[in-house]
Amino acid sequence: MKKPFLHLAVLLIVITTIAVSCKRKELNPEPEVPIIPSTEESFDVKSILASADNSFFIKPDNTLWVAGYNYNGQLGNLISNYNDHFIKITEDVRSLNIGDVQSMIIKSDNSLWAAGRNFYGNFGNGSTNSLYNFEKITEDVKDVSANGAHTLLIKTDNSLWAAGLNYSGQLGDGTTVNKQNFAKIMDGVKAVEAEDYFSLIIKTDNSLWGAGINYDGIFGDVTLPNNKSSFVKITDDVKSVAAGFNKHIFILKSDNTLWITDGKGGINLVTDNVNSVVASYDYYFILKTDNTLLATGANSFGQLGNGTNAAIAGFEKIADGIKAVSTGYYINQFGIVIGRNQYKPASWDCFTLIIKTDNTLWGTGSNKNGQLGDGTKTNRSSFGKIADDVKAIGTGAYSSLIIKTDNSLFGTGGNNYGQLGLPDGNPNLYFTNIQDHVKAVASGSHHTLLIKTDNSLWGVGDNTWGQLGDGTNTAKSDFVRILDDVKMVVAGGDNSLIIKNDNSLWGAGQNYYGYLIGDGSSNNDFRFVKLLDNVKTEANWGNDSFIIKTDNSLWAVWDDTPGQTTSTIQSYVPVTENVRRIAPGSGHLLIIKTDSTLWARGYNNEGQFGNGTYTSEFSCIKIMNNVKAIAAGSSHSLIIKTDNSLWASGYNLAGQLGDGTKVSKSSYVKIMEDVKEISAGYNHSLIIKKDGSLWSTGLNSEGKLGDGTNIDRSGFVKCNVP
Repeated sequence: MKKPFLHLAVLLIVITTIAVSCKRKELNPEPEVPIIPSTEESFDVKSILASADNSFFIKPDNTLWVAGYNYNGQLGNLISNYNDHFIKITEDVRSLNIGDVQSMIIKSDNSLWAAGRNFYGNFGNGSTNSLYNFEKITEDVKDVSANGAHTLLIKTDNSLWAAGLNYSGQLGDGTTVNKQNFAKIMDGVKAVEAEDYFSLIIKTDNSLWGAGINYDGIFGDVTLPNNKSSFVKITDDVKSVAAGFNKHIFILKSDNTLWITDGKGGINLVTDNVNSVVASYDYYFILKTDNTLLATGANSFGQLGNGTNAAIAGFEKIADGIKAVSTGYYINQFGIVIGRNQYKPASWDCFTLIIKTDNTLWGTGSNKNGQLGDGTKTNRSSFGKIADDVKAIGTGAYSSLIIKTDNSLFGTGGNNYGQLGLPDGNPNLYFTNIQDHVKAVASGSHHTLLIKTDNSLWGVGDNTWGQLGDGTNTAKSDFVRILDDVKMVVAGGDNSLIIKNDNSLWGAGQNYYGYLIGDGSSNNDFRFVKLLDNVKTEANWGNDSFIIKTDNSLWAVWDDTPGQTTSTIQSYVPVTENVRRIAPGSGHLLIIKTDSTLWARGYNNEGQFGNGTYTSEFSCIKIMNNVKAIAAGSSHSLIIKTDNSLWASGYNLAGQLGDGTKVSKSSYVKIMEDVKEISAGYNHSLIIKKDGSLWSTGLNSEGKLGDGTNIDRSGFVKCNVP
């Protein structure tokens, strides 16, 4: 659904938006019957928008998330002056528009809300007081466009209204008097664009009109006065418009030809087959109908994404497979726009975010306030992938492993026992390609097992107890082939369990009093030995082992029951029925039953059950309904509910819950939306979101979070995945 002013006023319902900081300007009219894309088919980020040094996006559930600069409250919440990761602000958002240091949103009920600087009454609420939280302004709003000093809106009856600074006549009401309340200007308008000193509108008959400053004949007619306080017609048959900083207007006509006002009173043809255009003060982007991206102009911060900081003269192809573009520009800490006569390229911070047609998110340019949302403040001069397609994750005590959609295995973190399969033994701060053709992976304390696409089992790392099952107790720094016909693998602290294709369960490694393997002996097994038949899945942690049989019954061998004799040789015993999934921690067990209820058993001294108590229970107790996925760390728990929201409880001194604090919780707290997979390490957590992006939080010793640092995190950050 495109609007003719796809500028700051872009309807963010459309996923096809690219964010480029240094002020985006484009208009696109709304179709008569809006079509909202299915959230099941769309990327997790439904739309993105950037202005100045902020980034905003709306998710498919219509929640609004923000990152970057917040000195004037434009992020719509009383939070820190800048944020280098995205945070959730509000819900039920249909569209978003960004001015210099203010934000305006239209909610699903067509109400208009605003936050940020309001020096000229541009919020139209009868005041000049700035707002540091989103406040409701008016109702029945179809579209809005906010500049730093004035605002235009279209109501649901297609009437045009304006408020704010009017020094150049940019409100188009026939005066140059400022307005602190919205004043009706005219009827029959379908798209609006508020620029710094002028306004553009597209009427329902597709004609383009302008009001305000006409510097150098920007309206296509040098005979007009410099300031025009009423709207004047510019041209007909217009599909969308994008304006530079009082210098040019790009006009996209209905035949997809692109035209520009040349500053001399003329309108000239630029190119054809154009889908959209984005203009800033002195650089421009064109997105063609074949999804190629072209750029021209200034490039001081690498915002054009061509790998340099050199300006481009004439439009140059930047990339293929792109969906859209948005720009903003720098403002100082007081929210004052650096005007055209005071323009200094070195003081402007420009950046670009793009969504490609494969729904991956990439970024380039300035990132000094974290506006790229990649968890860093490192500038880029070429597009770097921020999120990538990841289909499986695994966490060891000191390492993290992921399988990408092409079945390649990547690892980061501790490698002192060679558990990453990299021979140097050094830790990694970035995910490194380890193996290809991998379909499953499991990490123990210091060893790694994987299943390849041919169902062969391979192992690497510590082998003191024979946990690799290769018949020796010699550590391996390169993956060795162990067995064939394996369909599932689990790595405990110093032991391993596998299920073969015939549903038989096998075990190897440390077997203290039979807790590991449950074979009725206390022998450590250097080769895999058969334990049971009719096994559907398996899991273990430390001295505890669990299986779900094909009849959905849960069986276990464990040493956590108070008063039990630890010298007794253990075998598998039944625990409960109707079990779908299990996740063992170091002393607690999470269970999802076939009716999607969550149950827990074991130690609860850190609140890891999430039931509001610290009382341990050694029979299974019900915790809640509507749970679809679980992961248990040493003493913390992660769950995904059936609505794909992520929740966490338990020990949090390393930030492993990812709620932005290091305070432990005894009840589940909601962390974020749209999560499809989770994994809990000893004191860190990994998740995959529905868009395939990988995120991590918690203890980061040896770089196991994979974010390029060894800094602990208390909130989820995007991982650096090649």
